[in-house]
Amino acid sequence: MSQQSEKLESMALSVNNCEVLADVCQTPTIEFFHAILKSSVPFLGSVEAAASKIYQLYYQKKMNTLLEAISTASASEIPLEDLLKSKAIGEWHLICEAIKKINSAQKIRTLGILYKNTYLNKSIPTEEDDNLFEEWVSILSDMSDREISILLTLYRYENSYSGDFESKYVIADFFWKEFSEEIIDQYHITEEEFYSILTRLLRTGFYRNDFATAGQLDRVNKIGYTTEYFKRFLQKAGGPFDRSSAGQGMV
Repeated sequence: MSQQSEKLESMALSVNNCEVLADVCQTPTIEFFHAILKSSVPFLGSVEAAASKIYQLYYQKKMNTLLEAISTASASEIPLEDLLKSKAIGEWHLICEAIKKINSAQKIRTLGILYKNTYLNKSIPTEEDDNLFEEWVSILSDMSDREISILLTLYRYENSYSGDFESKYVIADFFWKEFSEEIIDQYHITEEEFYSILTRLLRTGFYRNDFATAGQLDRVNKIGYTTEYFKRFLQKAGGPFDRSSAGQGMV
């Protein structure tokens, strides 16, 4: 067997192995490299054309997920003339651009619900509605699935306690050890990594640990809490944004 034949046989085997892996994983990355391998074999295709086709199909999957979330909305009762005067069209383009960077199907569905509840309901959206929508799209696009899951877990712990407490820090002090241990065990991270993630969450406005008001609880374990801003987001995001489904990916 000639050296060229051996090379082609090796490349063909790589293509076949990648095809098997693509069948199992069905990820854009695997399919992309599959396309590159196929294009390396003479007459089997163009890298640019194959990659472009794969991206188009993947983006269409995302768009279908977005449209499915919105399709549950009843017909908008806002007059078409008023709807066109609002930012509904521009904000639609905003989320279409946002999903290009998002791989989580759950986050894409949540964007659809946010859009539906902001622009396809009975009331004309206000400037405040527009501002919140744009902020939440930006925040959600930037957050990881793990960060979302941690926030929702903290929110669940907070809601498991009721009563007239002095502050949110007093409430959190009851469950903080159990909460932190659950997250550390779930994600196999260290305590330092756990607090690093919480520090990163401060950028969202969904989480705070302002020690100035912590009083007696102002100590080394950086106890924090979810904000009213986060609760407003959850109310607008509706049912699909829950802990059980956060983290589900597109593929």
